[in-house]
Amino acid sequence: MTALPSHSGETAAIDLAAYFRRVGFGVGTGGLAPRADLATLRALHARHLATIPFENLSPLLGMPVPLDPDHLHHKLVDQARGGYCFEHNLLFLGVLQRLGFAAEGLAARVRWNLPHDAPVTPRTHMLLRVRIDETDYLLDTGFGGMTPDAPLAWQCGLEQATALDTFRLRRITTDEPGAAGETYALEAKIGAEWRVLYLIDPEPKHRADFEQMNWFVATHPQSRFVNHLVVARPAAGARHNLFNGRYTIHRRAAPPEVREVDSVEALLGLLGDVFGIEPPPHPVLHQRLRAVLGISA
Repeated sequence: MTALPSHSGETAAIDLAAYFRRVGFGVGTGGLAPRADLATLRALHARHLATIPFENLSPLLGMPVPLDPDHLHHKLVDQARGGYCFEHNLLFLGVLQRLGFAAEGLAARVRWNLPHDAPVTPRTHMLLRVRIDETDYLLDTGFGGMTPDAPLAWQCGLEQATALDTFRLRRITTDEPGAAGETYALEAKIGAEWRVLYLIDPEPKHRADFEQMNWFVATHPQSRFVNHLVVARPAAGARHNLFNGRYTIHRRAAPPEVREVDSVEALLGLLGDVFGIEPPPHPVLHQRLRAVLGISA
């Protein structure tokens, strides 16, 4: 396994001590001493998800989404903001590499909430593969409301229960939309039904590949993240999800709790109180939030 190709000195831009403080990990907080093992991987992954929210305020406001390590560290660590898949997983990849993990970035086609026969979608998602003691693990810190909440063994057909959901990896045939050659589907069990989250290309990708995908996601006029507010964070045994003005709490084996947010003030309060986000000061912030709530100017 090879690490994601990077520019000289890239991982040095990550201040591990600052990152550990941000996510609440380390000996000083009663946690583990970081080392390249499965216990550290599980603990870091859990702390990252619980602390750094998934959010797309930057593309919603028309702001750039740089992926270089300095910008990622400044936004997600120093500014206590969140981000989406490329930001989360590139930052986490850099942390893992600094700790000595064998880790690499992969790309996937999102299929979540699409019918089986929906047209092929582009590769617009990033995830990680990590090898520990000759065993590979699927790791994701940035799939929004259905982000796997624990590392998953890269073992096809195995049902893997986490605190919040049950997942499995399936090698799929090329007659499924978006599948070509060796392709894997990550699925979640929703009730009695297995539903595909995304289709994974197992070949490691270069940073240039993710830069291109990120440009599409952050700027395309029809991109979900340019037109809608999407925020998520797992906390206290539940998934907290926000899509525009619909706030939903999902708990295992329980019906979802849904609340509609009807004002910009309430939305800003929710972003701060539940998701820990202070939106960036921006001249069109209130205008864009009114738009996603369907409130006329």
